[in-house]
Amino acid sequence: MEFSKEVIEKAKQAKTADELIKIAKAENIELSAEQAENVYKELQKSGELSDEELDNVSGGCGRDYEPSGDTPKFCVGDRLAMVHPVIGRHIAVRITYVSSEKSCMNGVNVFTYNTESLGTKDIFTNVAEYDLGRAEWVD
Repeated sequence: MEFSKEVIEKAKQAKTADELIKIAKAENIELSAEQAENVYKELQKSGELSDEELDNVSGGCGRDYEPSGDTPKFCVGDRLAMVHPVIGRHIAVRITYVSSEKSCMNGVNVFTYNTESLGTKDIFTNVAEYDLGRAEWVD
């Protein structure tokens, strides 16, 4: 449903969710109390980020990943275990490329890598450092 600019401006001026219901009713728009409360909350956002939103922007993302250090952990040729992006299990890979600068992956600044599967020779690009690790079973 589309609303005119005038209706939207009136809605923005509402001081309560109940007032928003009255505005909607005057415009022949059905609005439940729950919908009005949700719309009212959305309209009252100031443009400032909540603490949770700020955490997500600054690298929180609810993830426990550590940012990379000053230098990459791994080198070209290293054989490692990697979390497969589709099946979610670890596979054996060889590093074929290491980024020279960190980039933001899932809100964390890390070095990224290109890898090649040791078994199938599949190529994976932009693998985040936190998805790689040393494992005894990788030779």
